[in-house]
Amino acid sequence: MAYGVVAAIAMVLTAFVLLPKYLKSGIETIPQFVENRYGKSTKTKY
Repeated sequence: MAYGVVAAIAMVLTAFVLLPKYLKSGIETIPQFVENRYGKSTKTKY
């Protein structure tokens, strides 16, 4: 039961705190986030 409660809290935290931050910045994918955060060479390393 504790696992389910912690998962619900994490989903609410993500929905109300982190998601608006990323949507405001215009990031849609993880590679796009990595490129914006660390530079283009990190995204295209592999």
